[in-house]
Amino acid sequence: MHVTINGEQHSLAGVEEAERLLASHGHTDDLEIWVSEGNGSSLCALLNRQYGWLMFLRFEGDAGFSSRNPLREQSEGPKEAFVLSNGQVDNFPSSWTMDRKMVFDALLEFVASGQRPSKVDWHDDT
Repeated sequence: MHVTINGEQHSLAGVEEAERLLASHGHTDDLEIWVSEGNGSSLCALLNRQYGWLMFLRFEGDAGFSSRNPLREQSEGPKEAFVLSNGQVDNFPSSWTMDRKMVFDALLEFVASGQRPSKVDWHDDT
C-alpha cells in the first residue's frame, strides 16, 4: 500500500503503520492524503483545520465517488476551503465534509480492506 501525504511518499505494511503515520499528522491543519491499493483503487482525503472530504477512485481516470454528510446542510453553500499539496486552494460544499476523525477512520478502513469505506455516505460522480 502506498500513501502520499502533502507530496511525501510512504509505503505501508498494514493498519498499525497507517495509524502511526496518520497520528503523526493529526495536528497538521492542511493535508492532502492519497492512499493507493495495488489493484488500482485509491482514496483521497483533503483536510483543513476542522473538516475533511473524501474521494474514492476505482481505477486511474475514474470519476469515482465523493463523500457526503447527511448531517450538514445540502445546499451549495457555505463552502469549505482546502489547500492542496501544490498550494492550490479548492472550495467544496460543506455538505461534502465530515469531521477529521471520520476521515481518518475511513482512511484506516481503506488500508485494512482496499475497498470503498462503508461508513461514509457516497455520491456516485460517474
